[in-house]
Amino acid sequence: MRLADLVGQDTARTALLRAIERGHLAHAYLFDGPAGVGKRGAALGLAMALNCTQAPGSGCGVCEVCRRIEAGLHPDVPSFGPSGPGGQIVIDDARTIQALARSRPHEAAARVIVVDDADAMNPNAANCLLKTLEEPLARNHLVLCTSAPDRLLPTIRSRTQHVRFRPLSVAELLAVEHPTRMRMVG
Repeated sequence: MRLADLVGQDTARTALLRAIERGHLAHAYLFDGPAGVGKRGAALGLAMALNCTQAPGSGCGVCEVCRRIEAGLHPDVPSFGPSGPGGQIVIDDARTIQALARSRPHEAAARVIVVDDADAMNPNAANCLLKTLEEPLARNHLVLCTSAPDRLLPTIRSRTQHVRFRPLSVAELLAVEHPTRMRMVG
């Protein structure tokens, strides 16, 4: 999903597009808001905006790069989520993220590492990521997505740029579920 296609999140979209336009993109973001409101889509849209050669700064959504990002097939836009016992993000995942953030993107202009349900990091994984959140290698960006930011270590929250995603209205939810209805609702 391109950032321009993000439904109901005007403030978040504007903040991200403005940061891209001004060249002041944070190295680590915390996308916080209820489940299902577009946090992951916004992270992929950010990756498209940074890497699309057809529409730099916004992403076209149709070129090979954008299609690979959307499909989860781009090597420079990896996603992580709970994989360990009890639905936790474990130290092995954190070490993989750390190794990626310390290297140059494979083929893209920028790497965007997406961590879904970041609040599921166990203490070892969270502590492992602290240094990486402070100093990733240039052209590496981490996006931590959560609906429970208070379950993250305060030190993780303090090392990320916070972007709040709001609950969607019924009309906006319908537009997300049925994109053709979007014209009818708004």
